[in-house]
Amino acid sequence: MNVLFGLVPADHGFVFLTDESTLQATVVLKRSRYPKDEKIEQFICHTALRYVLESQKPFLSIDATQDERFQKSRSIQQGPIHTILCVP
Repeated sequence: MNVLFGLVPADHGFVFLTDESTLQATVVLKRSRYPKDEKIEQFICHTALRYVLESQKPFLSIDATQDERFQKSRSIQQGPIHTILCVP
């Protein structure tokens, strides 16, 4: 995660392990650029996570608020999530 944060200007990062039979994802590593972020899980976009788990394809959305894949995602439309990089 430290290497990733050195390469991209991410504010938050997560690593998940997934049960392949149920597609249930569990956070196994999380990091925030801001040490005082106590509720870092608020930055998880479950719509994006589900998209990657189902498609098994990586994606990058520079402006998730304008990305049609996430128009119904409350965490993106109302929250602080703007750019998403997600890799299976």
